[in-house]
Amino acid sequence: DNLTLWNNYAKGQKYTGYNIGFCKKELIKDMEKIGFNSVYGNIIYENKKQITVLKLIFEKWNKLYEKAKTEKKRVDIAFELIDILNVISLFFKNPHFKDEKEYRIIFINNIGTNFAKQTKICEKNGLFIPYIEYRFLKKVVDCINIGPTLNENIFYTSTLDRKSTRLNSSHLGI
Repeated sequence: DNLTLWNNYAKGQKYTGYNIGFCKKELIKDMEKIGFNSVYGNIIYENKKQITVLKLIFEKWNKLYEKAKTEKKRVDIAFELIDILNVISLFFKNPHFKDEKEYRIIFINNIGTNFAKQTKICEKNGLFIPYIEYRFLKKVVDCINIGPTLNENIFYTSTLDRKSTRLNSSHLGI
């Protein structure tokens, strides 16, 4: 819920932006139940912290590599290092984005699962972005926020649940 991000993703007078706040624990629990492993945490924006994390990883894997008795074990350790670096890179971001205060949940396919076939691609600003559709349970939704707008009635009429009464702002975290 950041003004810079609202301006980036929901700018203009012809549409209004919304965001959904999730209960992290419930979301992770539900997705792991259907077969996803997860890695999650705050994004690291500071270069010094990024370097410290990388040094710790390389020190640990270097020790493992030096202790390895066979070439096969060394190759396995090298591939594990590559996997770890691929995952940790998803938690590093340029310091210019620090105001986002981003938290990420990364879901990783288990070996033998069939999620790769479910992966879809969308294009945004010339980039191809992979994603997997996921119908989340209502219980994992913590709040719904409306972006800064002059027309609050748009929000209330668009979020009206036809089977129940209108949601009020205190239920939606706004």
